Amino acid sequence: MSFISVRNLKFSYDEKQQLLDDVSFDINKGDYVAIVGRNGSGKSTLAKLLMGLESADGGSITIDGLELNEENIKKIRARMGIVFQNPDNQFIGATVRDDIAFGLENRCVSHEDMQNLVDRFAVKVGLENLLDKEPEALSGGQKQRVALAGVLAMQSDIIILDEATSMLDPRGRDTIKNLVRELHKDKSLTIISITHDIEEAYKADDCILLCDGRVCDHNKGKDVFKDAKRIRAIGLDVPFVGKVKEAFKEKGIFLEGDSEEEIVGELWQYTLKN
Repeated sequence: MSFISVRNLKFSYDEKQQLLDDVSFDINKGDYVAIVGRNGSGKSTLAKLLMGLESADGGSITIDGLELNEENIKKIRARMGIVFQNPDNQFIGATVRDDIAFGLENRCVSHEDMQNLVDRFAVKVGLENLLDKEPEALSGGQKQRVALAGVLAMQSDIIILDEATSMLDPRGRDTIKNLVRELHKDKSLTIISITHDIEEAYKADDCILLCDGRVCDHNKGKDVFKDAKRIRAIGLDVPFVGKVKEAFKEKGIFLEGDSEEEIVGELWQYTLKN
């Protein structure tokens, strides 16, 4: 049985425009899944439906055997955490420590356990020296790390990143992406990233490509982006590896690698032979 199963999902804000139309897919426990598509394809709407922030017009969402409905919503939300696009809109506490602890306070966790969890996950995201800082003193990337720490402290085993790096500068974006990849190494977290970042999607375990409210591809990231012509026709960019392969193909050099490391290795071999 799939960990997360979406079947025939339909949604519209009014009856005129169908934002999601018969969307179905499965996600395995412990996977890092990127959901991509151009603006208006239904990505953020899908995130809201997965969190139970919106109600579908039709179809079903099942998470670890529980159907997402009024009866099960609290149980499901207790296992989920979400990091939103704008880090400035996520701070609730007066300090980093207060903000990480906020969700734990709502769950009536004891003070001693709460402090242990805050300290543990502050270290996990590299914020142990900033616990007494005010939000205004943090960079955008640091604020997103606070949001991640708060989600992790609540023992969430599903994390949804809703364009969580799109408002960050390149350094902050790389910091968050590297941190998420590091957190994912032990496979205890199922990570769903709603993203415009093609490089992130290309490297994901699993990639769901949305086109005008429908799933038009669902595969490993490197396979979804293999056909550069189709990807550009959809309105998306091509990953760096794809651009390199295209450029060399025009010169009569055909590269087969799917990663930057593999491409570099092939070029070294080509150079040595020629």
